[in-house]
Order: sequence, then structure tokens, then C-alpha cells
Amino acid sequence: FRADKIKTIICEGVNKPITIEYLDKKIETNVVFNSNEELNNLIKRFAEKTNQDLNSDIPILNVKYHEFRIQATLGLGVISSRFVVKRELDHL
Repeated sequence: FRADKIKTIICEGVNKPITIEYLDKKIETNVVFNSNEELNNLIKRFAEKTNQDLNSDIPILNVKYHEFRIQATLGLGVISSRFVVKRELDHL
């Protein structure tokens, strides 16, 4: 595995395995978040690292961080937490 070949990391929600898009393959991992609280904690760390507000009033994160686009939703009520981290290479 070469980290620079990872295109996207996808977490569709609680109790669903994280999927990695690597080169032209989708690889399902054995990494699973067992609760919205656990997943929300990671998403809140994304927000802290990118200096973004994220809370029950602003539950959606959409930010560029270095060469990555981070899109995440806090799990609140019946909504499940989820995130996507996508490498965005700027081609000049």
C-alpha cells in the first residue's frame, strides 16, 4: 500500500466498514465505528484541525485541508454520522 495512491476514504456510517479507493480499486477495510459518538468524535477532530465550526446548529463539514477535501456530517437524532476524505490534486 502506498499512501499517495489512496484517492478516497469513505465511511458511510456506524457499523459499516470504511472503504478505500486505491488506484482503480475499492477496498473494504475491517475498520468499523460502533457508535455515532465514536464517529462524531473523529469528525469533530477534523473540524478542530481545520478551524471550522461544527455542532448541532452546523452539523455539516465541507472543507479543503492541504490536498484533501473533507466532507462530513455529524450524527444527530436519526441521522447517522458519515465522512468522505478525498485527495484533490490541483493540476496546473
